[in-house]
Amino acid sequence: MTIESFVFGIVAFVLGVALGTWFGVWYAEYVKRPQLRLSGGGSASTPFRRSTLTVNNDPGWIGVGMGESTILGRRIHRGFRRGLAIDRNPAKQCQAQLIDKAKGRTVTSLVWQVRDDPDHYEPLTTLAGGESRVLMLFAAVPSEPSAYFVFEPDAGSPYGIRVPDERLRFTGDNEFEVRVNYSNDSTLRVDVAMTVDYRGNLYVEQRQKGRGGSSSLFSEAPRTQ
Repeated sequence: MTIESFVFGIVAFVLGVALGTWFGVWYAEYVKRPQLRLSGGGSASTPFRRSTLTVNNDPGWIGVGMGESTILGRRIHRGFRRGLAIDRNPAKQCQAQLIDKAKGRTVTSLVWQVRDDPDHYEPLTTLAGGESRVLMLFAAVPSEPSAYFVFEPDAGSPYGIRVPDERLRFTGDNEFEVRVNYSNDSTLRVDVAMTVDYRGNLYVEQRQKGRGGSSSLFSEAPRTQ
């Protein structure tokens, strides 16, 4: 072995170790970056109608996995997942806006339910790794079940919410997008639709691209005698 090949081998080894270490650190930090996702939605009817979204900052993952395998409807392999769950960094300055898709413009900002005080709300929040938070969406008062509006807290009103003028309320089918901006210019986008069935019942549907969605009853149509 010549001195040149020996030196080249040492240099290549050192560079390989350095690059491997750098890539390992970079990948670990990449996996730890905050990543928000829609985990579900819900609605409540008392003391007033309201709908919400639940947003998670899911743990990251380093490892290998294989999905379930089936042939002609028969399961051949159950699949497996081996590795380590990694706590994600906090998703900071989470701010949500409601977009009217038909008009292509922002309706207003949305508020988050304070984690340890569900009767209070905040315009910005931070989700640590593995945490979830409830985002307030729409509201309606019992006297007007067919009309709905963006949830805005108002401690001085009878229901604790601000009931806007009629021109600022929604009725019937409408399509929206919820955008949650957070750390490092990241954005979570959720499609939200209000739909009316043939009986006049109002449903709120939400869906995140590639992750499915759900639907829940928002308000029932007034029953006729």
